[in-house]
Amino acid sequence: MLGRLPNFKALEKRNIPVASNMCPFCGEVKETVEHVMVSCGLAQYTWSVLAQWCKMPTPFLFSFRDVLELHKFSRFEKEKADVIHAVCLIVAWCLWKKRNALVCKGIPTQVAGLVEEIKVLSFLWIKHRGRKNWRRFNV
Repeated sequence: MLGRLPNFKALEKRNIPVASNMCPFCGEVKETVEHVMVSCGLAQYTWSVLAQWCKMPTPFLFSFRDVLELHKFSRFEKEKADVIHAVCLIVAWCLWKKRNALVCKGIPTQVAGLVEEIKVLSFLWIKHRGRKNWRRFNV
């Protein structure tokens, strides 16, 4: 949210040369945090699949701030909203990891693998780090 992620646009502003400043996932638009996390086709598909998994309507996201504040506007009780917030953070983390794997190591992103990784990390994070009972949320 503070604009400190080293995406291609931010690197250009800091006069750090990059081979290409296009989105590594789609190659259609200049890479920004908003594009990678929200408006890229991969991100939009990921958000829609995870919204179905969390039994919530597909979110309309326009910025990274919307991702971080999605739980505030859900109509769920506080505990499930906290779970939704955790899932949103995990989605952002996994998208950024996949982006870095593609840019730095050339490892292509498989959408099914990305979604499964998000589900597994969500389960592990909430089950072991949270004080909530995972089964209560029926996610």
